[in-house]
Amino acid sequence: MDNKKIAMYMTGLVVVAGVVGGVSAYFLSSASDTGPKTQHLTVEIFHEDAWARPAGIEAGLPEEQKVTTQYVWKPNGLYAFKGDTVELTVINNAGTRVHSFVLEEFGIDTGPMQPKTEKTVTFVADKAGTFKFSCGVPHDPDTDPQECSADHVYQTGFFVVLER
Repeated sequence: MDNKKIAMYMTGLVVVAGVVGGVSAYFLSSASDTGPKTQHLTVEIFHEDAWARPAGIEAGLPEEQKVTTQYVWKPNGLYAFKGDTVELTVINNAGTRVHSFVLEEFGIDTGPMQPKTEKTVTFVADKAGTFKFSCGVPHDPDTDPQECSADHVYQTGFFVVLER
């Protein structure tokens, strides 16, 4: 196996391990719960260029194929049980970019959030499944402050609602 494949495989393992660890911790902490409760969750748009770029370079990818994702959600997986009330704090930790948080299936849209701001939204996780969340501000390099970033389509995560 060449170095590119090894680097990509190892990156995949790290991502899977993080997701499995997060889900396991959630299940363990909620295993004894029998009814709906309030979940206090936080998600943050975060600058990640320094983390993502070395993977592409180490894998030997050509310049146009290097991983250069700039902004990602941390965490990119949120979990609750069906019937839980979710108090979700959304933080725009971007230093110079406007972002938003959209979870369409639950009618959540923070609207544009200026850099270094946060909003809290409350809703009931009334349906089970896996739901994508994303930034709802399309990239526009001609605004000041800039709206989103060129990697807008990659700013996604998932909200998983489990049956009890």
